Amino acid sequence: MSTYQDFLRLLDQKKICPIYLFLGTNENLISESINKLKHHIFHGSDFPSLNINIFEEKNYRLSEIINTCESLPFSSPKRLVIIKNFSSFSSKEQKEFAEYLKSIPTYLHLLLYENTINNNNIVYKQAQKNGLIIYLYSPLDSQMVNYIKEFSLKNNLRFTHTAIAYIIKSIGHNFDSLIKELEKYLLYFDKNKVIDKDDLTFITSSFHEESIFELLEVIFARNLKSSLSIFRSLIIKGEPHLKIFFMITKQLRLLYQLKTLNLENSYSQQILEKLNIKSKKQVSSLLSQAKNYTIIELKNLYKNSINIDIQLKTKSNLFYSLILEMFIVDLCQIQ
Repeated sequence: MSTYQDFLRLLDQKKICPIYLFLGTNENLISESINKLKHHIFHGSDFPSLNINIFEEKNYRLSEIINTCESLPFSSPKRLVIIKNFSSFSSKEQKEFAEYLKSIPTYLHLLLYENTINNNNIVYKQAQKNGLIIYLYSPLDSQMVNYIKEFSLKNNLRFTHTAIAYIIKSIGHNFDSLIKELEKYLLYFDKNKVIDKDDLTFITSSFHEESIFELLEVIFARNLKSSLSIFRSLIIKGEPHLKIFFMITKQLRLLYQLKTLNLENSYSQQILEKLNIKSKKQVSSLLSQAKNYTIIELKNLYKNSINIDIQLKTKSNLFYSLILEMFIVDLCQIQ
């Protein structure tokens, strides 16, 4: 059984297994691990969501999963299938699934995850034989310290003991938050700089995260590559998924109102009053973005946003990034 650090180390070495089994209850760590795996499998792909399939309910059929696994990927050499709660399969299905794991297609990567499972489970044994089992748990102080030191050595950063203690005290025992914090420091500090507690307390208040408004600009300019890049950057820096979704739908609603009220040729002051907004700069952005969409497209996208809202409220937060990436793809695609 391997740790989260082992998992990251193998990914950095570009060693990607055909089968992964994640065990644990740390949802933040599981979500981060899934996103890391997706990034390495689909690095450079503009449409990763088209080749990612998720089965997280307990009522799916094994035949449906295998049919999905046997489907060739679209415009990509790889397909990722994520399966939660495979332990809910009947004994017969588990035997059939374990048999399938012995020889999966070369284009396929399977990610299974459970809170816990018996070591004698037939699927567990086959996953252990043909893949990698990762134990995802909340770390102890010593493990946090070791990870910070490994990260520092790899990226040429030098934290003092007081800085390391400050980091752990600030974020608690959460690897997800730790990784985001350390990646933020990479953007801010020069290599080989000795970083003390005072440096960290200063940037906590002065560090400016990438703007959601910049994300809105590229989304509604239908620039998919930049949209996905900025979105992923915002998530790494800790911007809440639901806040991003709220801002996107708010802008979508304003664009739809602009079109339906036939305001595109109106004066800025009229638009400010009709749409109840206060910034002339926002009016300028809306007018520019409105040229990229028809009223029918905006109507359909707004209806789709309602479905996305339902998914975000009913699905596990492990899949928030994937759900929003698929929504961004829809917003940017030319109909």
